[in-house]
Amino acid sequence: MSDDASDDHGGSGDAEEALRTVRRSEMVPRPFGETKPASRQSSGGASEGTEGSVWSRLSLHEFLVDFFGGLVPGILFIGALSTSLLPGIAAVSLALHEGRLNAGDGVAFVQDAAAPWALVQAFLTAAQNTPNTIWIALFSLVLMASYVIGHLFYRRDPKIPDQRSFKRLRKKDRQCKTDDDARASFACADEKECQFPYQYMDRYLEHRGQHHLAAIARRWNDETRSKTYLNSIKLRLALRYPHQYRSIVRNEAHVRLITSTWYMAVALLVATTTMLLVLMVTALLYTYESGAHTWFVWGRHALEWSVDALVPTLLVIAASLYTCREVELFLHYQRLREVFTVLEVAYTVANPDQPLYATAERSSACCPSDSCATRFLEVPKDA
Repeated sequence: MSDDASDDHGGSGDAEEALRTVRRSEMVPRPFGETKPASRQSSGGASEGTEGSVWSRLSLHEFLVDFFGGLVPGILFIGALSTSLLPGIAAVSLALHEGRLNAGDGVAFVQDAAAPWALVQAFLTAAQNTPNTIWIALFSLVLMASYVIGHLFYRRDPKIPDQRSFKRLRKKDRQCKTDDDARASFACADEKECQFPYQYMDRYLEHRGQHHLAAIARRWNDETRSKTYLNSIKLRLALRYPHQYRSIVRNEAHVRLITSTWYMAVALLVATTTMLLVLMVTALLYTYESGAHTWFVWGRHALEWSVDALVPTLLVIAASLYTCREVELFLHYQRLREVFTVLEVAYTVANPDQPLYATAERSSACCPSDSCATRFLEVPKDA
């Protein structure tokens, strides 16, 4: 009886020890091309179903990011552009009409100060009798145009706003006096070096004590195209670790949305500045009466005539300048964070046995030969 009990107890201990061995073997870091253990692959459809659900959620997330990332800037652009341009277009058209009527008298001054809004008021009055079907069609057309225009901004290269951001940040940082200081603080020393993912990213990481990641970034100096090098890491993460890849997708979506907002503000700034110049020239020309006014009276009449159109135009110009300035104050840091996230996620999934609370120095000490830091880049020979 006791022998049977002892045998059962020994068998239970052996089973627990075998289970612990399997768990330890699963925690051993594996290269990206290495296959999973057979015990996990033979567990049935549970693991495959979980990976499928992860990929479906990731695909849905990417679709929503792309859809709204293009739609929202497009709606903002069309709304702001309409607000600033329609009153100006109405003012210029009415001024041209009044100028033709009074050309024989040599007087082109518009007496009604509210004349620039006359076309808008007429449009609103006519819109009250418009059938709902036309409004639904117009709303759908605006959505489609917003999506297309927004994606023109959303797909633009973040390089230009990133360089503007770096230039503003370095000028603002008074402690950054030399090129070496700039490379340690911003991973680049001038606008020419400010190209993602940055040639001197290793100095930036070492300056912040992230030596285990600096060992990975140091390899970019030997690569012909560092962006391709980083993209290969992201693709391997997406294929092998879709759960961890979601944080990278979120960072990229933030960068894309920020850069598209910057490009949208620049486009609005160009359009509204052009309209402002047209309004000023039109006001001066069509409120002039030869020999009837002094310069002061002429300027006052021009301002009274164009004030209704100038106010929304100036507001959009101010909002565009503010948006560009605010984006440039943090975009470069966001791009550095994007690189850091990719490297840290890749290092973590390649070294799951590292404690979560391990410091950068300890992680570097665990990998003196940089073998752990670059393990996720290894590809099996039979791949």
